Amino acid sequence: MKKARIAAATLSLLIAGKACPVSLITADITAASAVEELTENSAEEPEYYEIAVQYSVKYAEYKDHAVAMGLSEEYVDMEEPFDIDIPDEIEGIPVTEILPEAFSLSNVQNVKLGKNIKTIGDYAFNGCSYITEIKLPADLERLGSSVFCECRGLEKVTFNDKLVSIGRKAFMNCRALTSAELPDSLVKIDENAFSGCQKLSKVRFGANIASIGAGAFNSINMTYMEIPSSVSELNGCPLLYTDYDELPDMAIRIDNSDCVLGGDRSEWKEFIIICDEGSAPAIFAEEKGIRHCTYEQYKNGKYDRRVETEYGDVFSNNTMSWCMVEGGYEVFDITMGDAEELVIPDEIDGVPVVAVSNNLSSRENNTKVKKIVIGKNVKTIWSAAFFEYPALEEVVCGEKLETIMSLAFYGCEKLQKVIFNEKLKTIEHMAFFNCTSLTDINCPGSVTSLKQGTFYLCSPDFIILPESVKYVEQSAINVSIDYESSFSNPSVIVVLNPECDFEPSSISGSRGIWILGYSGSTAEIYAKENGLLFRVLEKPKESNDMSETEDMTDETDTDRCAGDTNCDGTVDLSDVVLILQALANSDKYWLEGTDPSHLTTQGLYNGDVCYYGSGITAKDALWIQNYLLGDTESLN
Repeated sequence: MKKARIAAATLSLLIAGKACPVSLITADITAASAVEELTENSAEEPEYYEIAVQYSVKYAEYKDHAVAMGLSEEYVDMEEPFDIDIPDEIEGIPVTEILPEAFSLSNVQNVKLGKNIKTIGDYAFNGCSYITEIKLPADLERLGSSVFCECRGLEKVTFNDKLVSIGRKAFMNCRALTSAELPDSLVKIDENAFSGCQKLSKVRFGANIASIGAGAFNSINMTYMEIPSSVSELNGCPLLYTDYDELPDMAIRIDNSDCVLGGDRSEWKEFIIICDEGSAPAIFAEEKGIRHCTYEQYKNGKYDRRVETEYGDVFSNNTMSWCMVEGGYEVFDITMGDAEELVIPDEIDGVPVVAVSNNLSSRENNTKVKKIVIGKNVKTIWSAAFFEYPALEEVVCGEKLETIMSLAFYGCEKLQKVIFNEKLKTIEHMAFFNCTSLTDINCPGSVTSLKQGTFYLCSPDFIILPESVKYVEQSAINVSIDYESSFSNPSVIVVLNPECDFEPSSISGSRGIWILGYSGSTAEIYAKENGLLFRVLEKPKESNDMSETEDMTDETDTDRCAGDTNCDGTVDLSDVVLILQALANSDKYWLEGTDPSHLTTQGLYNGDVCYYGSGITAKDALWIQNYLLGDTESLN
């Protein structure tokens, strides 16, 4: 009996692999039971007929193609290395795709891929450390994100002649890879695609490469790279050298005179840009203060050599050192002794302080720092700037802060509160990794994505992801156990963008998790696919008497209706939403915000239910939510 159609969203639940959560296995059984209940009388034509298993691999068979879903049951927890062979066809049907996470973190060793495979999904072979060689299929067109990320034994990749794009971090940290002969068909290499490939010393670009993402070749063993004339734009420096003990002269040759360069001086300052006089790259280099020369000058050694010190003059006082960078000073090597508060100054001798960098060498001198206040002119907190500060409890971001780099507050286990500003755009990988005391996380409405490990092993009561967050990477949020009963006090993750894109396993943890989002949103789909509790948020209602409530005086306290944040006469989920929106996007939803349904003075009093008089926080939203669920008896 043919089995009726199952939606593609259901199929994604059936992915099998070593990292497959229990919820996915449960979904597999549920979906299989549902299929058995359908009959030949179904009005819709069946999309696929059955799931087939051949040797170590499980497949889903459609009418005209099949996809590799993952490992068969007996291989999921196989401890010894084993081989997989994905054929050109299954029962006469071509195998055209490998699903995301299909073989992630498994002990697969030798891999043979059928010629008909056109797409390899995100994280398909992520962390498969036994793989030493890969020959890409003849018809492959797209490599997804992190496909071979952390395959640290991978020494050789044979690229096919139809490959069009290589996804983000596709070969990241493949530390044994020595060369990459890229085909002429390749058009795009996404950011960090070969980042961390420390032995990669030879890269050949094809004739049609048009886009190379920022940091595509970070931390590799190359001191010279040629960017062909087909590339019209570089959004950031594709190379990054990290061994600062011995800095050679490194060069990037750009053959397209009209190539538009992006990024700031810090990305390019270690390099010589080789380009034509008067070209767009030359103009960029001059504006940013970056060394540049023509090809003939470079060939004959007639170019500015790198000076002995990277920063030029370095200054210091009793608490910190600083040096001149683009736009002002960068401070580092901070020493606070017994002081409990560390304040990054707005300026030094009239020069604005625009960045804070690594303080690892002076970390032992900051063991008592409980609070860090970032100066108003600081735009960047560099990697590992406040790595493992043992006593740190609170961070206040300056009003111009735009970027928090990777590992910035890694391992600050007592950090409880971070006050973000409304200009923060980027929070990089593992910025707050293992901050196990961090309980309230309110991302500002200017952040567009959460990177891998951003809030990994935190223990938040609330995380608010504003409308601006469009992408959440794998393992961005992992909630740690912090209570005797892991589900007695769940973490509530509020997703205000109904179309936010979630990578597999982007939200996980050992503590209870609730996801709050809009009906039909991607957050609801993610919650259901991963066995997480989902609560529907309603759109906030507009107040019928906005002008009157805005003009209220101290009498609002006596007229207070606890919990009725939007002043519509009832207490419901729309009151919860308004609090969250006001906290996440103050320009639109706080007092005098641009949105008609913004918080009013009366609503400010009404919504303050958790420790009345302490002001509106995410805990007030949680208190009202629990009241509506019957877990809290009163709002007064």
